[in-house]
Amino acid sequence: VSNRTVYDCTNYGTVKGKTGDDDYKYIGGIVGKLDGYNVYNCVNFGTVSGDKCVAGVVGYNASGTITNCANHGKVTGDNEVGGIAGSNDGGDAKVHNCYSVGTVKGSQYVGAVVGRNDDNKGYVDYCYYLKYSASYGGDEYAKAVGAKKEAVDDDHKHVNCASFTDAASKLSRDTGTGGSN
Repeated sequence: VSNRTVYDCTNYGTVKGKTGDDDYKYIGGIVGKLDGYNVYNCVNFGTVSGDKCVAGVVGYNASGTITNCANHGKVTGDNEVGGIAGSNDGGDAKVHNCYSVGTVKGSQYVGAVVGRNDDNKGYVDYCYYLKYSASYGGDEYAKAVGAKKEAVDDDHKHVNCASFTDAASKLSRDTGTGGSN
């Protein structure tokens, strides 16, 4: 950590949160809880598991910025599970220019990039994900940002994301990226 910043970190290990105890939420491959500082250029290749607020990079983003980060690992949890952030909570919580190609599984609030963008106040922009990489309830697939039992549209309020293969998305049109499904 330098000047309240975590940067250039890589996780190859296994991070396993204690289950069944609310004191042990906020499980991340790089940071458990981000509150008032920044994370950039970090990558998770490891396996991350827990109950609530579980993610490849940051378990719970209370008020920080996550930039240029990636998840290649397997992330599993119950509630608020994401490839980059499990929960992105509030107007000062931002996820920018990140991607996830790892497997993300949970029961509710599951997203390939962010599990839950609380009250649509946090920002998730210029992020990409591997289509069908995140799922909840077995065969139901999530998009970039999760909702209780469904996916939030990739261009929903404060969300500007796309799957790597979605050439029709607003983000892909704006940046000239994406291919055919």
